[in-house]
Amino acid sequence: MDLDTLLRNSQVEIREREAEITALKQQLEDGNERKAEKSEIVELKAKLSSKNEEIEILKHSQMELRARVYCLQNQKDQVDENFDIVSRESAITSKCLDKVRNDLQVLTCSLDTNISANKCLRESHSNLKVANMN
Repeated sequence: MDLDTLLRNSQVEIREREAEITALKQQLEDGNERKAEKSEIVELKAKLSSKNEEIEILKHSQMELRARVYCLQNQKDQVDENFDIVSRESAITSKCLDKVRNDLQVLTCSLDTNISANKCLRESHSNLKVANMN
């Protein structure tokens, strides 16, 4: 269950407890009007006190949940920011790698050309030596 759902559920519980308190207060007033037995009034007061305690506990839990949601949102924002930074760095790294690959291809072509030219020069040199000896 996610934190938003927990917050909504705790708000619903608080409203339910407040409705129960209102009903208990009404019963208490009705009991006083009817001059109900003292034990019924004491019982209603105990229930009322219990419900008030439940509401306070629920409100405290709700505050803790809100604090957790706030912390989690901050952590999520930090993770998103870090992800953006890593994405930018990855793009830069990819561009650099592409440039290095291109440079390597150019160097390889240049090296191949130089090797071919060197081969031709050696053959020419060998031919000239042979020609000079004759």
